[in-house]
Amino acid sequence: MRKYIYALLLPFLSFSALSAPLVWQAQKGDVNFYFLGSIHAGKKTFYPLPSEFMEHWSSANALIVEANILSSTEVKPDLSGPTTEQLLTSKQQEQLKVISDTLSLPYSHLLTMPPWLSAINLQMALTNQLGLDPQQGVDYQLLLKAQYDKLPIKELEGVEKQFALLANLPEHGAPMLQETVTNWEQLKQDMADLITAWQTGDQTKLNQLFTNSQFDDQSDEQLIFGRNKQWAHILSDPKQYPAGNYLVVVGAFHLLGDKGVPALLAKEGFIVKRVSE
Repeated sequence: MRKYIYALLLPFLSFSALSAPLVWQAQKGDVNFYFLGSIHAGKKTFYPLPSEFMEHWSSANALIVEANILSSTEVKPDLSGPTTEQLLTSKQQEQLKVISDTLSLPYSHLLTMPPWLSAINLQMALTNQLGLDPQQGVDYQLLLKAQYDKLPIKELEGVEKQFALLANLPEHGAPMLQETVTNWEQLKQDMADLITAWQTGDQTKLNQLFTNSQFDDQSDEQLIFGRNKQWAHILSDPKQYPAGNYLVVVGAFHLLGDKGVPALLAKEGFIVKRVSE
């Protein structure tokens, strides 16, 4: 089973809406959640966002995101622990050098980073190479709109917690980075396939990519499934989310399968359906 970098990063990246984005509704009594799957970078041509999601903007009580990346509070990640240079073999370091050169990344600087941060730098550089812009990401654009419209913004986690999650990955993310540099060409193809699947609304392909992106059980639980459980618990709490309409933007992989957030909310008594075609 392949274990590529987008499994780690998609939860933190927000995909812009394309021709057939994934939108779900979860309803219980007078509480309605509308979910839009996401990735952190996009293009102007990805807009407007789907009407199945945006038609609820004017009546929404809040925009819910994983983390408010527009927050003025500066959060610095924990960079302690072993470095990329310490945890990659000589051959893997040679592969990283080739990759960093093609991405115009400073190889010597990558070596000093913890492995998880090196992985993020590789992924972000790859999305840039694919012509995607973080400032056109759907979460970034919707956060700007929410600020302008004075729509309340609620976080499921926050940037600080996300950095802590990454820093506490098994071996500081070394297994993920090692497989990334070893399987770089396949990763590039998978990222391109991911964009195409999103553009065409190919949910079968998205599910396949999600399955292929699984890591070890511990990493999967930390990155995806454990967080899904936490979010479903938070969203189903009437004290935190009383009657109202809420727009939710999270990484697309969090919405898939029987362990996805919509499926978990269904187990809490919500009526869940996909509303995008």
